[in-house]
Amino acid sequence: MVAGPENTTILHLSTFGSDDRHSAPKSSQSLQIDEVIASELLKVIRGTFPNLFGELGGSESKGGLPVS
Repeated sequence: MVAGPENTTILHLSTFGSDDRHSAPKSSQSLQIDEVIASELLKVIRGTFPNLFGELGGSESKGGLPVS
């Protein structure tokens, strides 16, 4: 997590190539997710994997992550 503008929180995710890549290890892609995008992403994840959020689709997943 990193600080965003105006005291917002940004989730920063980076992916890296395989250990077998020819160039030196470096970030291949980066995603920066704010609260608005996180909310949309959770809707997509909930629709795609409904069992992750329990049988009733409650406010918490089996992993304890809050879901709105």
